[in-house]
Amino acid sequence: MGPHRQGARAIKTITKTHLAIDSRKFHKNQRAGLYEPPTNSLSLHEIAPGFEHFRDLLARVGAPWGWDKQDRYERQILHARLEDPQTRLFMLRDGELDVGYALVVGVNQSVMSRFWPQANQPRVIEIENLGLFPGEEGGGRGWGFFQLVMNDLFESSDVVYWSMSSSNYPTLLNYYLNQGMEILAQDVVPDPRYKHAVPGLRFG
Repeated sequence: MGPHRQGARAIKTITKTHLAIDSRKFHKNQRAGLYEPPTNSLSLHEIAPGFEHFRDLLARVGAPWGWDKQDRYERQILHARLEDPQTRLFMLRDGELDVGYALVVGVNQSVMSRFWPQANQPRVIEIENLGLFPGEEGGGRGWGFFQLVMNDLFESSDVVYWSMSSSNYPTLLNYYLNQGMEILAQDVVPDPRYKHAVPGLRFG
């Protein structure tokens, strides 16, 4: 995306895409064979979301894409978010080897009001991060872990929400669409990788 201007400063921007899939569609896709079943070696292991451990995971997976530059990962904010009872941290494991992680959080009220404003709101949960460590990609792991995480979340939720930015891996949006997720909206937002250029502006 091109820069927007705020006074004399140019603000670099990216596109943020909001996606979701509901339980009915996910399980329909499973029955139709859209997803290749995970191999028996793949598993999820939920662990306590400790601050230092999570920051290490975030850096290993998300630093190349600027995940760690977002304001929600600043120390004080992140401490509070990791202590929220809705926050869950999963290690993605292949055999005995940890190959990635997933962070699941409660959906904030502004997102709920925007996309599910009706009185009888569905139970919505957000996958904030899901990624494999560098060098562990491929071999069907991404597809497999997507299903394992979704199967777990749909035991207690009706809808899984996800958001991603255009600064992320170039083919990621098509990957999510191929998994059956639907685009709810797209927004142009400041790029958190350049937050130092505009003091005082909030970045995600």
